[in-house]
Amino acid sequence: YFWNVYMLWSKSITFVQDKLYIYRRREGSIMNIAWKKSKLDFDPIDVAIAYHKYCKKYGFLDEKRDWYWGLWFPHMSGTAIRFSGEHNIEKCLAHTVRFIKKNYNPTGLSPESIQMMENVISYFRERGYEIP
Repeated sequence: YFWNVYMLWSKSITFVQDKLYIYRRREGSIMNIAWKKSKLDFDPIDVAIAYHKYCKKYGFLDEKRDWYWGLWFPHMSGTAIRFSGEHNIEKCLAHTVRFIKKNYNPTGLSPESIQMMENVISYFRERGYEIP
């Protein structure tokens, strides 16, 4: 979330060839613990929703909506679904569908972004969820 919000405000970007860090998930690490806790299963969707609210609040939503719906939301929803586990999959799906129904509008999106979201929506329709 932080990196994506930071990038909204950045006026320039510099790329460095050197590898400055590497993160490995290992037993006992914060990320490893986070992915194992069921209460955090929804984190990727909640982060996507929080980012959507942030973009809307600060006027970035129109400018970034193609990127948001074409790349970021499909990635975050896929991550949430992949890691939700058997115990929370239906809750995770319903949570995601509610957000899509309330916020998604393909008007003005690129054909690629629309296709990405159609792939996401098809996934839900195949599982019996109604999305217009």
